[in-house]
Amino acid sequence: MNNLFSDRLKKLTPYTPGEQLNDKRYIKLNTNENPYPPSDKVLEAIKDKAGETLRLYPDPESKELLSVIAKKYSIDNDMVFVSNGSDETLAFAFNAFFSGKKVAFPRITYSFYPVYCKLYDAKEETPEMNYDYTINKEAVSKCKYPLIIANPNAPTGELLSNEYICSLLEKDKERLILVDEAYIDFANQPSMAEYVKKYKNLLVVRTFSKSYSLAGMRIGYAIGDKALIAALNTVKNCFNSYPLDRLAQISAVTALNNQEYYDMINNKVKATRDRVAKQLDKLGCTVLPSQSNFLFVKFGGYDSSTIYTKFKDEGILIRQWNYIPDYVRISIGTDSDMDSLINTAKEIMK
Repeated sequence: MNNLFSDRLKKLTPYTPGEQLNDKRYIKLNTNENPYPPSDKVLEAIKDKAGETLRLYPDPESKELLSVIAKKYSIDNDMVFVSNGSDETLAFAFNAFFSGKKVAFPRITYSFYPVYCKLYDAKEETPEMNYDYTINKEAVSKCKYPLIIANPNAPTGELLSNEYICSLLEKDKERLILVDEAYIDFANQPSMAEYVKKYKNLLVVRTFSKSYSLAGMRIGYAIGDKALIAALNTVKNCFNSYPLDRLAQISAVTALNNQEYYDMINNKVKATRDRVAKQLDKLGCTVLPSQSNFLFVKFGGYDSSTIYTKFKDEGILIRQWNYIPDYVRISIGTDSDMDSLINTAKEIMK
């Protein structure tokens, strides 16, 4: 059978998402989903659109959604790109900007980036992290290649300042910097989207999966200079000219028009995150400062595989990577979910 497969396929190692187990009831703290539901207005809008018109193709340009996003950031419609989740936006960006080139990102970051490097024949350059898993700013600043920055970083939750990112943009305006802001709404810092008019070499990627509680809809978008967005559209239209279905488009539009609700639930997530970080610290855990909807935690005396198994045995799923031997990532759930996690942690750490 091997002769049926391309040489590129043979080299690929696919991304592994967090477990979605159904063999018993688990508290899911492993996939960074928002613990709170979409707003009632979003659910009502989806029901209203789930009718006879589903037999028709959706608007291939998502004009209404583009307009609402553009208004949110005070930019032109042709500075916005939408897709089936931010992962698809990232895939198109790799194809459009990094294929056949070198691209840099921190050694410990979102693990889909190396997958896309192999898929699109990009060579990865990975500046070393500091000993405590924080980003080595000096090493990143010395890098001369196109750069991807997950901000806040995954899986550590570290936030780089907008001022620092702007300094990188200023340093070489012929180099593209992609800022992946999947978790920025949980940070005490505005989006880099406000800088896209100033820097033509900046592309900001966002998602509705986390802070808008729409992971099941798969809606992502990018904001950047018109030339960058045109390049993404060229790649997209070579794959699929109908990126977002009708229900996804209306749910995203309605969510953006109901920002007050989402600010409220995301502030709850942030408050729970900070409370749990303090509690874990009191138990003797090492908790990295997080500006996201998850915590990066080391349980003293246990490796990451062992601590993952202990929580799973108690019905709590957290995230562990074999290449990170000491830390695990814990998504922020409801206060009740996190109380269960703390109680289990107390037993483990006795």
